[in-house]
Parts: sequence; structure tokens; C-alpha cells
Amino acid sequence: MSKVANLCAIFATLVLNCAFAEVYGPDNRSYECFSSSDCFPDECCTLGMHRYAYPTCNELRGLGSSCRPDNDAITFTQAYYPDGTTLNLTNIYTPICPCSSGLVCRHGVCELDQNYIRK
Repeated sequence: MSKVANLCAIFATLVLNCAFAEVYGPDNRSYECFSSSDCFPDECCTLGMHRYAYPTCNELRGLGSSCRPDNDAITFTQAYYPDGTTLNLTNIYTPICPCSSGLVCRHGVCELDQNYIRK
């Protein structure tokens, strides 16, 4: 390989590494989780609806956000992947987190819970 080709390969590798770090770096809050307790306090662990989805931490739904009524946590499930990996998942939601504390899901929208008393 010529010096120019080597430099191009190194540059391409650096660019890809930087792009990967930008998307999946420490500031990105979509970390792999096995339970909602693995996530930040304002997040929950969700499992997407597509085949072989990996669980990720996502923010709890805010005021005015879309939501799923009766979106209770799945207390235990297993996820299976083509490489033979099996994940034991507890206290996760699918496909989105519930409303934040003090909010309730009504007609698919997070609204203020009139019965909620802040401590």
C-alpha cells in the first residue's frame, strides 16, 4: 500500500471512531440496561418493538408527551438474540417509558395528576 493509501485508511478510521464516539459517547443517555434501576432516576429501561431490539434507558415522558395508558412495567422477561445471547430483563417497559412522577396518562397524553401530592 502506498503512503497516501495508508494515510487515507488511518484518516477514515479516525473519522469513524469520532462519529461513533459522538453517537454513543458518555453524553448519550441511551445505555444498555437490564432493569429500570440501571438507568438514571428520570429514566426507565425500555425494550423496542422491533425484532432483536436491545434494551435502552430512555427519559420518562413529560407533560404533554404521548404515552400508553396502562403501561405497566414488565416484571420479568427474557430476550433472545441470533448469536445465542439471552438477556434476563426485570422492571422494563415496552416500547416507551411511562409518564414522569406527578403526571398521569389520559387519552394517550401525559397530564398533571390532580391526585398527586408532591413531597
